[in-house]
Amino acid sequence: MTEKARKRFILRYSTGPALAGLILLVAFLLRARGITAQSFSFDEGWTSWAISLGWGEMFDLLARDNHPPLYFLLLRGWAAAFGQSDLALRSFSLVADLGTVVLVYLLGKKLWNEEVGLLAMAIAAFSPPLIMYAQEARMYSLTTCLVAAATYLLVNLWREGWPERHRWAYWLVMAAALYTHHFAWLAFGAHLAIAFLWGASHEKSAVAGLKAALKLATGVLLLYLPCLPLTLIQIRVARSFSWRPHTPIRSVLKDLWLFLNFGTARGKQVFSPLTWGAWALAAAGLGLGWRKGKTGWSLICSGLIVPIVGMCLVQKLAPIYTDRYMLFLASFYYLLLALGAWTAIEPVLKRRVTALATGYVVLAVGLLLPMLLQLDVYWRGEGPLKPDFRAVAAHIEKVAHPGDSLALVQSGPAFLHYYRGDLPWEVFPGISVEDYVSSEEKVADKLRRIARPGKVVWLVQHALPIVDPQNLVEGQLREHGTYWDEQWWPDSEDRKNQEPIRVAAYVIKDTNFGPEPRIPIGANFGGELELVGYHIQRDRERIYVILWWKALARPKRHYNAFVHLIDRRGQFIKDQNGHEIQGDRVPGSSYCSIGNWKPGQIFRDEHALEIKGVDLREACLRVGLSWGKEGEHQLKIVGGRWDGQSYIIVPVRRDEYVRD
Repeated sequence: MTEKARKRFILRYSTGPALAGLILLVAFLLRARGITAQSFSFDEGWTSWAISLGWGEMFDLLARDNHPPLYFLLLRGWAAAFGQSDLALRSFSLVADLGTVVLVYLLGKKLWNEEVGLLAMAIAAFSPPLIMYAQEARMYSLTTCLVAAATYLLVNLWREGWPERHRWAYWLVMAAALYTHHFAWLAFGAHLAIAFLWGASHEKSAVAGLKAALKLATGVLLLYLPCLPLTLIQIRVARSFSWRPHTPIRSVLKDLWLFLNFGTARGKQVFSPLTWGAWALAAAGLGLGWRKGKTGWSLICSGLIVPIVGMCLVQKLAPIYTDRYMLFLASFYYLLLALGAWTAIEPVLKRRVTALATGYVVLAVGLLLPMLLQLDVYWRGEGPLKPDFRAVAAHIEKVAHPGDSLALVQSGPAFLHYYRGDLPWEVFPGISVEDYVSSEEKVADKLRRIARPGKVVWLVQHALPIVDPQNLVEGQLREHGTYWDEQWWPDSEDRKNQEPIRVAAYVIKDTNFGPEPRIPIGANFGGELELVGYHIQRDRERIYVILWWKALARPKRHYNAFVHLIDRRGQFIKDQNGHEIQGDRVPGSSYCSIGNWKPGQIFRDEHALEIKGVDLREACLRVGLSWGKEGEHQLKIVGGRWDGQSYIIVPVRRDEYVRD
């Protein structure tokens, strides 16, 4: 070896590992920064709750969740060694994510060269979504790491001729990914497509491609069989409860693109100076990357296209899309960007070291700088931000008195992770995903256990439209207690990107919780919906008009229910600011909207009307259903007292219907 060649060899094989080590250190520092700054989210609290239960209770709980059990089992072992603090539980995800950063480097190096591996590793190190979920006690970082590891093993299998002794490693790792998250099936589908393409191209035969895919699939499916009964249970649970509104495919694709680049789509545009670098590198990777080797190019294309198409098909069947479920795409996407950068730069410059340096400059300006700007927003506490259950728990510990109690609506696990007081509590829904708030009797029974006359029930609410779209819990408290005060976290406009938590205090009058009283109506709107009855509650400055709708048939539209406060002449009553007092909205919420109600289902629909300074003695309510941009179309009533009309008018009689 000549002296020049020896120096080049030493430079190449010492600089690469040194740079990889430096990038890994930077990745660790970025993920460790502020790892405990934010409170646990609801889901993280659920994780902490699950692994703190006894083994039997934990398995029963996990069976009724919507995720497989492996992450929780591994985290339970981790917590046994390091404890259940925020840092301890989140550090498991941090370690898994560092594994992803290393695997991205190894994949780029094995498929192309060390330069591509280092470029991809740098992107992964600064990736906002990877950093955000490395700081979360959930399974998404582990799923991403396992999918990246299985992809690396798949490449090794192909290079070595599918030896059986190495197949077991792939089978075990891919099965572990499936045991961690159900969306890993989309990654497995991509692997089968990759194996088919490689096998068919190598042998020039589709049969050879099928054989390669079968070799890959057999062991994974056999290893997954023990989890199949649990999966079937979770599918049944998921069908009975949908916590996601339907999102059009176009919006899903836009959201996913922004998520992979910034970790959030909030406030971001698909085409903007912040995304030009990503668009350019992705286009270069897709359009020119095949020149650097069709094996690697087909892997990253299939690894992106197959899961995205599969996710779109699933979304057509059920509104299940959530951006974090697709975090495993990050390794494929960052390899694509790195390949695009190297493909575009290498022909321009002859010297590889110079090309590598230029590549880093291009990445820093066009891609990593926007990522760093997003991370700066995240670290400064401007979003996306988690709800501050830590502060809420501290507040309750400070202001609550003996004899008080807690009603925790979609807040229980995370709140109880921080709460150190001894007040009795009930959670709504139960911790299981299937036990959402739908039964007035169950809500009344739970409140009866904890409420005491003359004492305060502290209502802690988060993500109310998801789990209690009928507002059954507060309806019971309002009926049997006196509204005292409320506070919101955050309470500052500067933190508008933070998920809000509401704490309301009710002084209990009596504990006769049960079905709310209602005045029967029986108005049949178009043979689709019946207004069964109504009831009115009141606090200091509002009345709450509660309507009970019964679906007679599957509603044809997402009708808007209008509730107008009018006088005896039919004219709107106005508030102190001269605004008409009305409560017009779609009954339910985007998670349980009127267009999805099933025949026979009865839904409690609450409308809050501001009445400060308004005389209600002669007031009436005009109630009906409408549709159209301006509510220009109204559904007519069929039969009965209001036959042919498009609304009903009922009195607001203070002595009978309104509680002081």
